[in-house]
Amino acid sequence: MSILTIIAGSNTSEVFTLQFDTEAKTLVKSSSVTVGNKPSWVTAHPRNKSVVFTALKIKGGRLIALEFDDNGNGKVLANISTKGDAPSSLIAGTKDVIVGNVSNTFSYNPISADVDKYDDATIFTVPILEQAPFIDVDSASSQVLQLDGNGPHPTRQTSSHPHQVLLNGLEGDIFVPDLGADKTWRLFRKDSRSNYELSDSVFSSPPGSGPRHAAFYGNYIYVLHELRNILSSFDLRAHSAAISYSLPSTVLFSEAVKTPDAVTAGEILIPQPNSSFPVPYIYVSNRYDDRSDGGDTIGIFRIADVETGKFEYVTEVETDFKQLRAMEFIGADGRWLIAGGVFKGGVKVFERTNEGKDLKLVAETEDGELPCSFVELVSRR
Repeated sequence: MSILTIIAGSNTSEVFTLQFDTEAKTLVKSSSVTVGNKPSWVTAHPRNKSVVFTALKIKGGRLIALEFDDNGNGKVLANISTKGDAPSSLIAGTKDVIVGNVSNTFSYNPISADVDKYDDATIFTVPILEQAPFIDVDSASSQVLQLDGNGPHPTRQTSSHPHQVLLNGLEGDIFVPDLGADKTWRLFRKDSRSNYELSDSVFSSPPGSGPRHAAFYGNYIYVLHELRNILSSFDLRAHSAAISYSLPSTVLFSEAVKTPDAVTAGEILIPQPNSSFPVPYIYVSNRYDDRSDGGDTIGIFRIADVETGKFEYVTEVETDFKQLRAMEFIGADGRWLIAGGVFKGGVKVFERTNEGKDLKLVAETEDGELPCSFVELVSRR
């Protein structure tokens, strides 16, 4: 028997645990831990896979460290301020936990589960520890760095909105897709003892496109845009040049972008190739897709040229989700894709087939409310 244990962030007050049996193809919710309102994003400690960090997407955001036992039962070890409001994303590196605070002027939309007004967006960093409580709760070395910008969208781009923070390697630069400013910021340190600074290397997206999430492959960062359904590849060496593609309307639907407050493209993942799946593919999630009864879709693209960052459409997979917000690859070879619908569909596991060109549903459960993110905790064989 092989069981994969997955921790889920949600828009409830709970972080919950799921267990997927890869042989029996069953998915069950095994436990949960109450941490506070809207622990939407979860990320793992880079060297201790029993430790997970989350942040409460509330006014007066909180960063929380949790430790899980072998059965996936969790307990809170630390709870500190993020020194901002509505943290939307976080990532743990070898030296810091990094949090993106969306706003200090806070208004929450229960329909879209997003923040409606943005002001004074910040990036917060705090040193990570190897032992409990795993974040330096009394650190004088934490940092708050403010982002400034806006875009042409009348309600979604009034100011900066750092929707994701990610690292290019565990000790690399920080990259921040800013939905409000049509930029992907790059933050760097001059040395290990310095604070982060904003780099002159800023990747500019088309006006009003709203960069939401991103993923790395080779020398490129692939940025997914929420407001206009555009996928762009930026050369990390060139600092500014981009190859942009409007996604086919059959993959990321185009009608929704005509509405003033469209919530469309969501997540992007690029699993590393291996012997089971030797070709690099990009997987992107769709939201509020009403074209058919099949619900939101997962679009699949092949990276056609690693040297130029060019990619091409392969297929799309209907999921029966509404608000497909959470996706993550799990298992030793990334064979399984776990995904969740905030308002419909529960949680499902898909198997990659045809060397990654397609997905097949293998397990599902409705027991897991408002899932927003996943991280694999333990693999037991």
